[in-house]
Order: sequence, then C-alpha cells, then structure tokens
Amino acid sequence: MIFFLCPLVLICCIFLRLIPRIIWKDFNGTDIYFHLYYIDLLKKNNNRLPKHEKRVYGSNECTYPFFYHWLLSFFPNSFISFWDRFSGFVFDLLNGLLVVTVLYHMHLISFNDALLVLSAYILAPGLTFSFIGPRPFSLTPRNFSQFVFLLSCFFLIISLSNSLEISDFNYVAFSVASILFSILLLSSKFGTQVLVSLLLAGIFDFKIALCIVLSAFFALFFHRSFFIHQIKAHVLHLDWYLKYNYPFVSHRSNFSILINFIKSRNLRGVFYEVVFFNQLFTSILRHPTYFLALVLGIAGYMHETLEGYQYYLLIILTVLFVPFIVTNFGKARVLGEAERYIEFAYPLQIILFFSVIPQAYTSTLISFILIYNVIWFLYNLYQLKHQYAARYSFSNLFSHLDRKDINLFCLNNNESWIFLKNTKANIIGFLVNVSMQGQYRIFFEKLFDKYPMVNPKYLPELCLQYNVTHILQNKQSKSGDVYEGAISALGKYVKIFEDTQYILYAHKPEL
Repeated sequence: MIFFLCPLVLICCIFLRLIPRIIWKDFNGTDIYFHLYYIDLLKKNNNRLPKHEKRVYGSNECTYPFFYHWLLSFFPNSFISFWDRFSGFVFDLLNGLLVVTVLYHMHLISFNDALLVLSAYILAPGLTFSFIGPRPFSLTPRNFSQFVFLLSCFFLIISLSNSLEISDFNYVAFSVASILFSILLLSSKFGTQVLVSLLLAGIFDFKIALCIVLSAFFALFFHRSFFIHQIKAHVLHLDWYLKYNYPFVSHRSNFSILINFIKSRNLRGVFYEVVFFNQLFTSILRHPTYFLALVLGIAGYMHETLEGYQYYLLIILTVLFVPFIVTNFGKARVLGEAERYIEFAYPLQIILFFSVIPQAYTSTLISFILIYNVIWFLYNLYQLKHQYAARYSFSNLFSHLDRKDINLFCLNNNESWIFLKNTKANIIGFLVNVSMQGQYRIFFEKLFDKYPMVNPKYLPELCLQYNVTHILQNKQSKSGDVYEGAISALGKYVKIFEDTQYILYAHKPEL
C-alpha cells in the first residue's frame, strides 16, 4: 500500500504547486516585466546585450547580469511564455531531485521516503510563499542562480571531501565549481552578494575562498568589460540605497513595530509581522530545517562526529548565517532580504538536516515536514487568491500607448518596465541601476521624491527636457492630489483615459 501511496502523494503535491500558474496565466509584477524585456532586448540585438537601451530616456545603461537572459534569448517567445509560468517549479524540482538522489545514494533515506522528501521540497514555504517575491511562480534569474549555486557547492564539496570515495582534492571538480560560480556571478546580483559572503568560509578552509576568487577571474575571462561594469554599477546602486533610499527597506524586521503590537495585544498585527514582515521570525517559520540542521551540525562538530561532506555543508550554512543576521538590522537591510541568504542554501540545509538527525526518527520527521509544508502552501493559495482574483488588465492602456513616437513618464516609475515590454513607447526613467554618482547623478537627484515615486517638484522640468508626450498616474498612490495639481499647473496635458487604477494624460498636440 505504501509503495503506491508515496507516488500518489508526490503527484498531488506537484499538482498543488502548479495550480497558481494554471489558474492565473498573467502573474507578473513590475520586476518580471523587466526580465522579460531584457530577454527581448537580447533577441533584437542578435543575442548580444547593447551598452544602452535607446527606448529609455534617463539612465539607460545595460548593467544587469545577463547570462540567464542570454540563454533564454535563443528560445522562441512561446517557450518564454511557458517558462515564465513554470520555471520556478522546474528548478525547484531539479534541486529537489538532486537532494533526494544524494540522500538516497548515501543510504540516509529509503526510496519511499525520497518521494515524500521531494513532495515536501517542492511545497516548502521557504521556496514558495508568495511574499518572498516572484521566485516561486515567475521568470526570474533567482531560480536559475540557486540551481547553479547548488551544483557549484556539490562540485566544491566533492573536491574538498574524501567521504564520497573521491580523492581529497579533486582538481577537476574544483575547477568546475569555480566555472559554475562564475556563471552565478554573471547571472544574479544577489548571487554575487551570496558569493562575497561565502568568502568568509576561507576562515575554515582557504580553498573555498580560493574557489570564489578564481570564479571572479573566470567571469573576467568570459566577459571582462561587462563584468567590471556590472560590479561597479552594483556597488553604486547599493551606495544609492544606503544614502538615499533606506526608508524603502526600513520596515523589514522592524522589531519596534512587533513589540508595540505585542504590548497592545494586537494579535492580528503580531501574526502579520511574524508571518510576513519580520524576516527573523519569518525565516524561522519558513526554514525550520535550516536552524535545526545548524544546531545539530554544530553539536556534531563539537563531538567530532561529522564526516567530511557534513563539515563543509556546515561551513556554508554557518557562513550564510552571518549576512542573514546582519541584514536583519540597521542600514545593512539595503543588502537585500535577509531570508534570501539562507534560501540560496535551502537544498544544502535539507541534506545536512537528514544526515545529522537520528535515522530512527527520519520517517516521522519527513511526515511532519510534509504536513507542515502542505499547510503553508494551502495558506499560500488563499493569499494568492486574494492577490490575483481581481488582477488589473492593462490592455486598454497598452492600446493607447503602442506607438514609437510616444514618450511615456510613469509617475510610479518602476511601472515603466510594464510598458517597455508591452508597447512601442519610449519611457523616462531608468533601466537597471540607480546611482547618485557619474553622468546620471543630476537626473536621479531630480527624478525621485521617495522611490519609486517621481518628484512632483521637478515634473515640469523633466517633461520639457525629455519631450514627454504622455504621463501615467497610478491612482493608488498617496501623492495623487499633489500629482494632479502639478500636472494641471503644466497646462499642456489633458486627461485621455481613466479607470479604477490609472489616469493617462496626453500632451495637447498629441490629441
């Protein structure tokens, strides 16, 4: 009976994971439109990335890591549409298969247990909860980079460990790990930050840091000029975040808010802080196996019971705990969501967890984890239903803006990517990174009031400078009255479209 039950459980979990993108085919946030457009940009330029995008007036340098987009640029649009919907599932399935294969090969779990672990893996809240961003259900380099990170770590551990019946230092595996890490550097901004954090592992074994340093040399070899430009833009963008945009991320892990909710006995507020916003607690809830594996691994290290591969898994998980903790507090929040650092190591935490727990409890713990993850995912579906049931349709706006002679200024400026992807209009804003240094400093000083909202004070000047033909205002913005007053004061723009969410203005000669 068990032989048939476990495959059935896996099939049901796969179906659960696929439900959101089966029901909601349009599931994209503004960031996703950027990634889809970046692929289009490569397609239009014979699979090469131009230095600048001519349709963007303002900051138009192409500095986003593009290796993953470059791979996808060779595929037809029909495949890209499919991949947008299901790539998150595919990469998680591949990662899960690698994890259970290792666990099964090392006789840590049975075949039936492997099916249940895989079932739990593809529904894990640390990978699928909608509030961690677009990774679970949309096209993003994050999925690809996490898959590459897992492969890199596998080869690195093989090269350093003799517990897998391979020589103590396998130079081929070490070189492969370095090359894969270089692909990660050329594919993901956050992946780059993870690798920089992993340099700390050199404290425990210098060869880990050496592997990462070599990966940077490989990245320079593969694409020297772009890689240098990419890293410089990344650093300047973080500098802007730190100096000018910290309020945008200051709500993350805001413990004073949580304490106030507790003092006022606001249970609803406490629930939302712990489940959605405070990343220390959300990580504990979504990644319990990480913290258990860390504690049990450290205990095993202190009692000298760890094997070689367990030791290196523990090093990686321990080192990534450092940026996780640091980015929960103060200005370090600009380095990204804290949870992402341990999310990158999710497959590794599962391997270490099942290798250090007493095997007598393995089946029981697998059942508990599976039930826990299913409950989380069902709650996730409930949240997704409320987020996407009344999804806004942009079709009417697209029809007004699908001309090459239109220069569109989105007052909620990160919405520009939506129209860059779906219309022929030019946009006023930025393509990738924001920087308060260099040639775009003056532009960005005037562009934003509080990111991503355009500064109404400089709206007339920017409209004149970039010959703006259309202005798009999101009515959900708190600055709606200010914008309407600023646009009215211009005296040259009239309202040509309005619905429940947007107002579109056009320059009078454009009518």
